[in-house]
Amino acid sequence: IVDGIERKLGGYKWAGPVRPLRPGQRHQVLLDLTRYKPKIAADIHHMIMARVLKYESAEVTIPAKGDLDLAWDRATAALAPLRGPEVSLRGTVTGWDGKPGAGYWVSLTIPNRANFREKCDKDGHYAFVKIPPGEYAVFVPRPDRARGLTVKKVVIEAGKARTLDLSIESRFVLSGKVTYADGTPAFGQTVDACWNSPDGTMEFYDCGETDAEGRYSIGSPFEIVSWTWVMPNLDQKRKIRAADGVDFVIEHPWGQRVEGVQVRLRADKIKWKAREVPMFKAEVRNQGRRELSVIRGQVAAELEVDGQWYVQKEVSARSSRFPPGQQYKDIRFVLEKRWWRKKGDRPLQLTPGKHSVRVAFTAQPKEKDAGKPVRVISNPVEIEILAAKPPEVKPEAAPPLTPAQRIRAEL
Repeated sequence: IVDGIERKLGGYKWAGPVRPLRPGQRHQVLLDLTRYKPKIAADIHHMIMARVLKYESAEVTIPAKGDLDLAWDRATAALAPLRGPEVSLRGTVTGWDGKPGAGYWVSLTIPNRANFREKCDKDGHYAFVKIPPGEYAVFVPRPDRARGLTVKKVVIEAGKARTLDLSIESRFVLSGKVTYADGTPAFGQTVDACWNSPDGTMEFYDCGETDAEGRYSIGSPFEIVSWTWVMPNLDQKRKIRAADGVDFVIEHPWGQRVEGVQVRLRADKIKWKAREVPMFKAEVRNQGRRELSVIRGQVAAELEVDGQWYVQKEVSARSSRFPPGQQYKDIRFVLEKRWWRKKGDRPLQLTPGKHSVRVAFTAQPKEKDAGKPVRVISNPVEIEILAAKPPEVKPEAAPPLTPAQRIRAEL
């Protein structure tokens, strides 16, 4: 910047230094002003400064008297050491695994006003430069999700550097089990939890997902869990030591409501052996206002497996009254070969691996009701078909010994 006018390199793009610049280090560059084509006259003085991104140097004066080259040399020799960048906030980040948070992002926010982000270097160091004064919230998320640590009311003052070391190390683990009301494990449920530091200035928020046995675990840098819950159970558990653990009992989720009618599905178990036939139970309820009828069985229902719909052929069944307030439970579904694909006319065949299953019922209106039938689809349920174990190969039996061989063996 020459006399307040920004000059850029002509026909050349500067790629920057070839090594990272860490806190406490200095990198010197000799600038040749010829490439910047500055408008400099020998009979007047000039003010020159450098700007790299958001960093600015102190001003350098080229005097008007004497030869320009000599004046530049004298100015260079008289330069005081350049002041470092005005760091407003610096510190280190410890990752969830206890190692330096290389590549972690640190955010500074003021609601509806400002948002600044900096990335940690390989040693977990971060630094914010020339941040406007104010009261900020500092946020460090886990790299694999948008949840993490929040530090409240971080005050930044003009001209003052502040140090704030942050840690999201999983020093304490909250674990437990989530089951449905009938005792079966609740697979794939998200458990949310929130911790607060003892002084109340930090808040850590994370979640965990249940496995096939309904178990979950969530790590945190703090010990006391402020609250934890699992959808759709809205009853929060509060003020718990992480080591004590928390178990949840929830209801099976319902499918989407259509005119007050819903259906939900649950599997007898999550994992099935290769030759076992998976079995499910469904229930359907009418919380609407229409008088309907429905067939209580799989024969007239539809089955969806991995996005493909199946039906049973040659259906013959009687329907049952389905008035408002009515609920039918324990409708058995068996994933056997009597199910045929609606498009393609192929029988159902389950291969080893995970499968997503839904069912659909169609409730019919009464004769006096001129409305349309109501088709409802259940919640998805994921099951897993285990691969068959290869047959054991028994070693071949040795041929029987002859009498002579037996005699020699005894001798």
